Amino acid sequence: MRSTIKYILYALAVSPLIVIDSLFFPYISGKNILIRVAVGVAWILFASYLFYAKKFRQEMHDKLKRVLKNPVGLFTTVFMGLLIISTIFAQDVYRAFFGDVERAEGLLNMLFFFGFFVLTALLFERKEWMRFFQISLGVGAYMFLDAFIQFANGVVRPSSTTGNPIYLGEFFLFTILAGVLVFLDTKKEDSVIVSHGWRSFWKIFAAVMVPVSVYGIFISETRGVIVGAAVGLAAVLAYMAIKGKSISIGKTTLQKVSLWAIAVAVVLGGAFYATKHDTFWQKIPGFNRIAAFTFHDPSTETRLISLGVSLHAINPSENSMKEFLIGWGPENFSVAYNAYYNPKYFEYEQLWFDRAHDKLMDVLVMNGVVGLAAYLGIWGSFVWLIFKRKGFSVAMAALLFFGVSYFVQNLTVFDSIVTYPVFFAFLAYLIYCSSIESISNFEFRISKIKEEVQNVVSDSKFVNRNSKLYIVYDAVIGALAIFFAVALIAWTWVPFAQMRDYLNTIQSPGGVQSITNTKGAGVFTPYNYIQELTRMHFLSTLTGQSGTMPQNQWLPAMQVGIAEMADLVAREPWNPRYYITLGQGYEALAQKGGFPQYYKNAEDAYRKAMALSPKRQDTRYLLAYDLALDNQIPAALSLMQETISFDPKVYAAHYYYGLILVTSGEQNYTQGLSELDTALSLNNGAYLNDNTMAQAYYFLLRYYYDKHDAVHSMDAAEGLRKVRPDKAAGIDQIEAFIKAGTWKTINFQ
Repeated sequence: MRSTIKYILYALAVSPLIVIDSLFFPYISGKNILIRVAVGVAWILFASYLFYAKKFRQEMHDKLKRVLKNPVGLFTTVFMGLLIISTIFAQDVYRAFFGDVERAEGLLNMLFFFGFFVLTALLFERKEWMRFFQISLGVGAYMFLDAFIQFANGVVRPSSTTGNPIYLGEFFLFTILAGVLVFLDTKKEDSVIVSHGWRSFWKIFAAVMVPVSVYGIFISETRGVIVGAAVGLAAVLAYMAIKGKSISIGKTTLQKVSLWAIAVAVVLGGAFYATKHDTFWQKIPGFNRIAAFTFHDPSTETRLISLGVSLHAINPSENSMKEFLIGWGPENFSVAYNAYYNPKYFEYEQLWFDRAHDKLMDVLVMNGVVGLAAYLGIWGSFVWLIFKRKGFSVAMAALLFFGVSYFVQNLTVFDSIVTYPVFFAFLAYLIYCSSIESISNFEFRISKIKEEVQNVVSDSKFVNRNSKLYIVYDAVIGALAIFFAVALIAWTWVPFAQMRDYLNTIQSPGGVQSITNTKGAGVFTPYNYIQELTRMHFLSTLTGQSGTMPQNQWLPAMQVGIAEMADLVAREPWNPRYYITLGQGYEALAQKGGFPQYYKNAEDAYRKAMALSPKRQDTRYLLAYDLALDNQIPAALSLMQETISFDPKVYAAHYYYGLILVTSGEQNYTQGLSELDTALSLNNGAYLNDNTMAQAYYFLLRYYYDKHDAVHSMDAAEGLRKVRPDKAAGIDQIEAFIKAGTWKTINFQ
């Protein structure tokens, strides 16, 4: 049974390779399913064996005490406990517990990751860890080959099976660690690999994978990972300088070698900084992005803005002490971010932030200062365990490199379904290294003998050991096993089967009709955390098909879609995007369905979205547009003027204000064109581009051409010519029709 559990846990080393195209977020969902199934089944088997075998139970009791006494194990457990508390008191408790499909976090998934951490800390010995690292090296090799093929085929930043080049770079940090540890093990006489031929293979393979992983990091062009690796290398050199005084290398010492290496690194770093604009660096993957870095590029600006928003969100003078101490709750960063949204963000980005892109800020906002203290305690314990060991160790240096690199790169990003197994495996291996396996071979053999003696103690003596503490251990283990069993069925199999069935149905001929006829039975019920995706997708799909589906099919389907979306916002009222999707559905019914009374429903939905994020510009654009369609022109214009006042440099605000002005009456036409010109002059490519401006002028051209308005049609045609000179021939023809007054029919498609 013990071996079976271990083999099941190896699946998490393979999880980065899993991609399931038939689900939403294929690069996330498949990995999530595998991790949940592996950890859930492992826990059920573990708990069953624990209660069946007394000797095994006693052994696990002793190991569990050892894990909890280890500072890494203690702080990790405390952090998980605080995560539970912050979930209970979260703004959006439902999402705090279940998370979403895109991130695969929330308390639910974090408990699965923690379950993996506990089982590996209890069950994995040297042999199991080496196998886990060997599998990781094999996975890394496949991912590198896949990424290299993508890179060779012109993909600028390949991501392989991770779906994101950042995650790929992060995983290669782990394969560097795995390569060093496997290489060190194959050099030992008591290597876990008995066969000499296989030892040679793994030794060579591990040695090769280290530089291959370094190259993989550079072709992923992930600046945070590259900087993290540089800081990790600096930490290793510092470790060598501290611990290497007594280690001889030829006629010198490791300490002196490290000091010289630090000096060389400083010189090379200075040379790179001085020549970073040289074309030479632009030709080297990774270095090109590092060389182009400034504090004013859009990516950096948005992170700095997010930092400010995060600090506002936990400021006790602006919130209650609850947010300051235990945070807003897991997966509630977006709730806080929307409430304290900084309009300047729209100068650079239009996406909805659900993470701070800084792990420390994520933890601070979602888990408060107490949660952040526990999280930093994990990392402080890691450093303490490395440096408390006497003498220099290559294995400790490798662990230091990975830990520092991972921590530093996470200051510009966040954990993911790819990196969480790596992170928790790293923590569990740290506990292993600082436990019985890290002491001398002689002491190790003595301790093993003691374990054997303990394993043959009498039943009566075992009963004496069955104190209240052990009863608590067993109760928690049993409860976790029951939890994982429920999670596998109710919160994994049912939701993901529902998602699969929905996508298969909606993508099949007559799929919309089928869902309409059954009123979503089976795909919209029972309600679970997947429903935000299926319902939003269904209504958005129908809204986009308003002009292509037959009216007698579209209207009944829209009624089902809106009903399901209205039910979603009633259950989960914290997400502005839910209200926006609902509002767009109502707007489509009003505009395309011929039911103008629904403009008021759309307005109500947009106002609720705006209440959750008062200064978010795009929500205001939608509301203003809806007001204009409902002939509430003064209210629409007033709303847009206020929106522009938040940040006059935002291109899009002038763009939408101009559109409303030029279509609201002759008295506003000149000012509207001026606003469009302002939008064009502010264009920096970060939000709207020339193609979007072309759409605006195209809309105006069609609008006024249909009205046979020669003056305004010519203005729109000339505006279109400015941003799309490549369409000059077609524009010339339209202008000829306008000048001749023939107004021939034009297929505006």
